[in-house]
Amino acid sequence: MPKAAAAALLLAGLAGCGAPFSPARFALTNQIDGDYQGDVRLVRGRPPVCERSQYGVALVGDRTLWLAYNPTTIFTVPVQDDGSVHAEMLPYVLDGRVAHERLRFTVTSPECQTAYDMDFIWNHS
Repeated sequence: MPKAAAAALLLAGLAGCGAPFSPARFALTNQIDGDYQGDVRLVRGRPPVCERSQYGVALVGDRTLWLAYNPTTIFTVPVQDDGSVHAEMLPYVLDGRVAHERLRFTVTSPECQTAYDMDFIWNHS
């Protein structure tokens, strides 16, 4: 096969591989992906209906926040370009931001509100 035809075939195949490479997006991924640990504080509500205040862990991988809020509610939330996170898994709503090696967000339901304030501890990339 001639080199020009092979190059054209390769480029055509790569064109369908998804979004174009973005240096800014790559840089954000490297800045935020990792494990976060910190305070989980019950702001509104009472146990046993609401989760108790405790020390918590969350993971950001491939620009997605992974959080096991309780045994039946596991959030997988895309991190936006500005670092914001938002998800609704009714009756729960998660809102917050990751920036400067800090992950801060709240999870709210009709009965409870829990605030998370976590520090970056490890990047596995």
